[in-house]
Amino acid sequence: MGFLCAILNKTTKLCSVFNDIAQNDLKIQSESVLLINADDEPPVITCSSHVFYADSGTSTAKVHWPEPVVKDNVDLDITAEKLSIINQGDSLEEGTYLIPYRATDSAGNSHTMLSECNVTIQVQGTIVCSTIF
Repeated sequence: MGFLCAILNKTTKLCSVFNDIAQNDLKIQSESVLLINADDEPPVITCSSHVFYADSGTSTAKVHWPEPVVKDNVDLDITAEKLSIINQGDSLEEGTYLIPYRATDSAGNSHTMLSECNVTIQVQGTIVCSTIF
């Protein structure tokens, strides 16, 4: 009797049990079982804060920010979903803006404290320097 497992991904293994039914004959009987470990851990998301200064002569600034970083115990290529109408490259008036994001892994795991965050955008007026003569 023999036992062989192939790891398909972090949560799935394909295992086979081999029985030599003919005592060293070439006739081998096998049975395969698919083992799936449940993914019950939510992804962890990290957001950042950014300050932008209004364009010269205006009270607005075009904003661009790094997307949140998401890590998960199974899904290696996971991204966060933006839950805001504010987009990269928008011109925003002076003020503070919270741009919410949420991450959900392929097993549907998400957690309010671990998988949700806000990118904080602050737009400030232009800096005026006095001229020295």
